[in-house]
Amino acid sequence: MLTFARRWAPYGGQSEEDIFVNFGMSTKRFEARVKQILDEIGCDSLEEHN
Repeated sequence: MLTFARRWAPYGGQSEEDIFVNFGMSTKRFEARVKQILDEIGCDSLEEHN
């Protein structure tokens, strides 16, 4: 999920369709889940995640 988000971040993010097809969730839910994962691993942004 983080790899997917990080790949699309420089382009303004991924499309709603791509998120739904890949993860079966809305854009809002996807963004909340990415934020939750980053919080759990102690990162402030996708740029810090390797």
